[in-house]
Amino acid sequence: VPAAAAQESADTAPVELGVKFTVDTAGTVDQIKFLRQSAIPSGYTAGLWTADGTLLARGVVIEGQGPTPGWQTGFLDAAVPVSPGRTYVASY
Repeated sequence: VPAAAAQESADTAPVELGVKFTVDTAGTVDQIKFLRQSAIPSGYTAGLWTADGTLLARGVVIEGQGPTPGWQTGFLDAAVPVSPGRTYVASY
């Protein structure tokens, strides 16, 4: 799979991005991992939501965990139980 080219914009307004996923096996989610293309200040949040928009947990992402561009991890404030067949949204 070819790597996607990073695109930057002059728009500086913050946005929260999310990805939907459906769980196959019961378990817990305690962190959200995502690929970041450029460094940004620490203190932004990651979240876990139900498919209908109910916030289940948040966590603060700390800059400098790894090289940028690269994978970053947002640790949630608490582990969230997830159920098979249900859809959730991870955001950052």
